Amino acid sequence: MKAMKMKSIIGVALFLAVIMCGGQNAFAMHFTTAPMAATLDCSGINVTNSSTIQFDRDNTGTGQEAYQVVGTDGAGNVIYQFSNSVTVGSTLSQPPATVPWMAAPQYNPLTLRIVSLAGNGLPEQVPVNISGTCQGLPTFSTAVPTMNEWGMIIFSSIAGLFSVYFIRRRNHAA
Repeated sequence: MKAMKMKSIIGVALFLAVIMCGGQNAFAMHFTTAPMAATLDCSGINVTNSSTIQFDRDNTGTGQEAYQVVGTDGAGNVIYQFSNSVTVGSTLSQPPATVPWMAAPQYNPLTLRIVSLAGNGLPEQVPVNISGTCQGLPTFSTAVPTMNEWGMIIFSSIAGLFSVYFIRRRNHAA
């Protein structure tokens, strides 16, 4: 019992050591200043503070971190997209600015994601995920199929008939 407990403790310690030592480049870009603050509206992205992002994982295998900035509306339509890759260790500063959408949004909610892409054995990571709304636009919703009262009556009748059939069949077999 003691040997099994000791093996478990050693296993957990090794797991933590690998994560702490071997995973130093596994985290996606991160902010070296205050995180980006932005609002999303009908016209575009309004970055309200200065922020600096440091790129610190090689997801390309070439010493680069590939990333995308993607804006979508409530229906999933891409209304803004920018892709780039930068050298690992470099920084990018973003002053306050307004960036217009590339296409007009059609539905709420609006979403902006900065994505460090999957690659080189590393999973996709999303360090920035901001939502907003555009006044006057409808909220996108998917229709949930329903039955009206006659459909429910017919379905219940058919289910009842099947129940009676299987009960009688079971009773005759016994």
